[in-house]
Amino acid sequence: MYQKKMIIDNSKLNIGATKTYRMYKEKVGGYENVGATVGDFKNFARDVRAYIGEHDADMFISTLSRQKEMNSGFFFDYVANAKEGLHRVFWADALCRRNYFAFGDVVSFDATYGTNMYNLVFYPFTGIDHHKRSVIFGAALTSRENDNSFVWVFEKFKQAMGNKEPNFIITDQDPAMKKAFPKVFNDAQQKFCMWHIMGKLTDKVGKGKDIQITNSTDTEGLEESEPNDMVGIAERNKEKYFLKKINACVWDKELEPQEFVDKWNEVIQEFNLQQNKWLNDIFNIKESWIPAYFKEKPMAGLISTTQRSESQNSFFGNFNSPCATLVEFWLRFQTAVQQQRHAQSSLNKDNDTSYPQLITPWPIEASVSKVYTHVIFYLFQEEVSAACFTCGHARSEIRDGMEYITVTEDRKKKNYEVTLDPMTFDAICSCSLFERVGLICRHVLWVYKAKHLNKLPDKYILTRWTKEAHKSHIHEFDENFPKDCGKVEMKQIKLGELWNEIYTTIGLVEERDEDIDALIENLRGFKKSIKSGEDNTSMTKDQVIQELIGCSAPNEVTIKVPEKANNKGRKRLKSVKEKTIEKQQKPLRRCRLCKKMVNHDARNCPYRSQQT
Repeated sequence: MYQKKMIIDNSKLNIGATKTYRMYKEKVGGYENVGATVGDFKNFARDVRAYIGEHDADMFISTLSRQKEMNSGFFFDYVANAKEGLHRVFWADALCRRNYFAFGDVVSFDATYGTNMYNLVFYPFTGIDHHKRSVIFGAALTSRENDNSFVWVFEKFKQAMGNKEPNFIITDQDPAMKKAFPKVFNDAQQKFCMWHIMGKLTDKVGKGKDIQITNSTDTEGLEESEPNDMVGIAERNKEKYFLKKINACVWDKELEPQEFVDKWNEVIQEFNLQQNKWLNDIFNIKESWIPAYFKEKPMAGLISTTQRSESQNSFFGNFNSPCATLVEFWLRFQTAVQQQRHAQSSLNKDNDTSYPQLITPWPIEASVSKVYTHVIFYLFQEEVSAACFTCGHARSEIRDGMEYITVTEDRKKKNYEVTLDPMTFDAICSCSLFERVGLICRHVLWVYKAKHLNKLPDKYILTRWTKEAHKSHIHEFDENFPKDCGKVEMKQIKLGELWNEIYTTIGLVEERDEDIDALIENLRGFKKSIKSGEDNTSMTKDQVIQELIGCSAPNEVTIKVPEKANNKGRKRLKSVKEKTIEKQQKPLRRCRLCKKMVNHDARNCPYRSQQT
């Protein structure tokens, strides 16, 4: 039974039967103790998939229904029809929904492909928690990437979250998604992922060959190139220099809209890219992805951190495979989420039992260190340090009962304007750091220090960054909701405790032979007493599978398995023409044999065949 359990458990981590066999051999001390062959392991994995078979969709939905029965905070819905089978599914458990109410100001919605054998597209809704780690709010599977599918998924997400909309939802530039968004969301703003857009930059400007540097360009930092290297190295130099300039323009969070436009135009003209259609297109939608256009919106600064959607795709991809059934996908999804939540729980405990090191005697720093999580406090501490050691005073004046202070900062040419209410100590800074990410900036802190303020006003400590953020109450749901967040099957808890006791006991006795012998004798005696019980009957293969995967196949199919979807993430074979074009676009390199800058190397150089 344990061998079969290990096969199922390892499959949750995307570990196959052959590797599981080798791992089991290491556990029991040798192949002679395994009690089975690698073929037996592979056959059982095959039997599990055969048992699921055409009942896959039924078993998947049955598992979600069981989750709902166990936990009133679990939300799910699905669409299926007689022709196409299972079409769409959305789910969010109690912890997902509670996390959304704590951290759902900015949500990333991005596709992950290759997670199941039906090519259903996996869409996780993710955000950033109080440790600046990714946290999942819900997930969906769809067979189509059209506006109807996106409308349905968005509606279910909104329904699950009590119709509470985030400030922003970060997506890619999918036209169907853009069309569906305003049909569902009234207050949330759709923004495009900066990392998706900038990730295409190199390809869209021709990998250097379309970039022309004008005579007026300052080319400091470009590598010197020999005449024979100009085709390859010079293009890479131009590309590197262009990327440096364009990134400095795009990622500057303190630029005003007009400043961004001026810098963008300067770079485009400098590299003679005025006719590049893609650059013109993304410039025309600048309000949807450039920080300068929404930097004063609450928590807009988190938009630039949603490259985490890419890492989340990779994270879930590590647990999944394009050959997985829906039942296997669910087991692996649960394992991935458990890992994510365990990491958050560990950080919560660490934050509750330790305190960060202070760098100043200022009471504000000490008081805030007890409230913020460590990672957020260290970001705040950087602002404190800058306020104490790099900021200064330029001028100030009082008008209409308000104080206007100009704060300077070392190594920066621009000044920052702080508007202060001397009665309440409410402050607004032109850098908009508090509006962007919810942390008070160094310029306001400098003013507070100059005013001898020793306590940060409560309004500038956002709950979402505090140690208690994950304990937020959810008034929109019934009073049992927080209790349901921690519910799991009692049997699973007991089995987990049992395995823990077994491994702990083995660790205690492994140093003494007599203790090992005693443990073996006791275990064999207990096993013998169980087997001799009059009510004991051995489980069938199907019963073993049901026990291990946590669900059983119905007597008849009520929900057909999905038809294999043909979506844009599905891999296809490339034509000879495509391969030729890709080969031509590869950067040139020097062949050690013919000494030329070409697309081949010494191993496949045509000159080699001439020599032979």
